[in-house]
Amino acid sequence: MRGALDRDPKPRRSSIRPSQSSRPLPPGRLLAVALALLAGAGPSFALDGVSLDGGTPDGHEELAWTRLAFRASKLGIAIEPKVRLELVPREAAATTWEPAPPDRRPIPPPGDPVARLTLDTRFLGRESSLILWFDPTTGQAVQREQVETGSKDRRRIYRFTRDGAARVTWGERTTGAAGGDVWSDRHDAWEAFPDGLGERPVVETSALLHLISRADLDETGEQLVVLAFTKGQVLEVTARVEGWVSQHVDYRLSCGPGESRIHGKRSLIRLSLSGRPAGEPDRSRKDEPLELLGLHGEIAILVDPEYRVPVALEGRIAFFGKVRVRLREADLAAPAEPREITPPE
Repeated sequence: MRGALDRDPKPRRSSIRPSQSSRPLPPGRLLAVALALLAGAGPSFALDGVSLDGGTPDGHEELAWTRLAFRASKLGIAIEPKVRLELVPREAAATTWEPAPPDRRPIPPPGDPVARLTLDTRFLGRESSLILWFDPTTGQAVQREQVETGSKDRRRIYRFTRDGAARVTWGERTTGAAGGDVWSDRHDAWEAFPDGLGERPVVETSALLHLISRADLDETGEQLVVLAFTKGQVLEVTARVEGWVSQHVDYRLSCGPGESRIHGKRSLIRLSLSGRPAGEPDRSRKDEPLELLGLHGEIAILVDPEYRVPVALEGRIAFFGKVRVRLREADLAAPAEPREITPPE
């Protein structure tokens, strides 16, 4: 069916750009951009209270997309991560959060509304459902909850503060009288952040899909640098534009009542993701690699610049080696004005 997408809609581009003295800042727009010109690297900027978009929340302009469905297959085994993103009034969202530890420095109150990302994955007989609450503007993580079922059941919540994350784990699942899950065998722990992080927001790696979609990264060498929490460790993650590539894509794109099939060769932006321990890390513990959608190692993201959606991710999965996860379906957050994309020569 053709409808609202007949004119090739494109979500409004983010206001974040590498600093240029000749470009005045838009009036009324707060840009807290920390610049670093690295030797041999292109312009970079740190996400530190940066506004990713100047739109109003009720129009969903803060989001590029609201749903992504991926698929990968190797050795006859399929992996199908499904991601949903929505904005929820902060008052309603807060009723689902664990209390923050009163003896720790609180994070700044997230914007209103707050973003809710869900990630559902089924792999080798195990099911995982993740719910991440975060500030859609800064990316600051508020709470991460993950439920894993299959060969072993586990529910785990991280509640974030300035100083670290309170971790609550339940190891036993039973069925209650009303038919829902009842979790027991609770264990509490504290994951301290390293010194030297300052006041920069700490994101959870799943939010990188949103942040990269909204960041205005399209020129080779441009970088987005964020602090990201993964497996109890804070990494300084760099998303760097490696260049433009022409590759085949095949996915369904929906926007309101309209739907189109995006099929064939397209010019895509290729970004590499790398992470290193942030601040003054604890050398007594093993460094954990960056992980996104179950991929780790040298991770790359291919972004369709016209719609600002990630169309593929590349990385490694234990025992399977290198894997490419491809986009199959995407829902845009809202229609926008069409934009002509001209790849660099």
